[in-house]
Amino acid sequence: MCKIIGELEGDVISQGTGFAFTPDGEVITATHVVSGRSLIRAEDVDDPSARIHVAFPGREVVLMRRVAWGPTIIVPQFKEPVVIDLAILHPSKSLALASGCLPH
Repeated sequence: MCKIIGELEGDVISQGTGFAFTPDGEVITATHVVSGRSLIRAEDVDDPSARIHVAFPGREVVLMRRVAWGPTIIVPQFKEPVVIDLAILHPSKSLALASGCLPH
């Protein structure tokens, strides 16, 4: 498990947890952990000023980038498309995790 901190323009907007699912340190988490909102909008996850930092126990904090989120679905009863609360993050450098990641 890892700790995730979301920042926007230098302010912490969210904190949460996630799990590495590859030895390189790619992480699965909830999109609201990344965006800082419970109502998720595409513009929140696409904001170029947002920063995502991940801390694994016993390792330095690593800057991550979003590689996938969603998917977005259309629900006829809702006024706007709905984004499923799932995000995949990729580390700025390989973490070479020997253990502590989900099997794939």
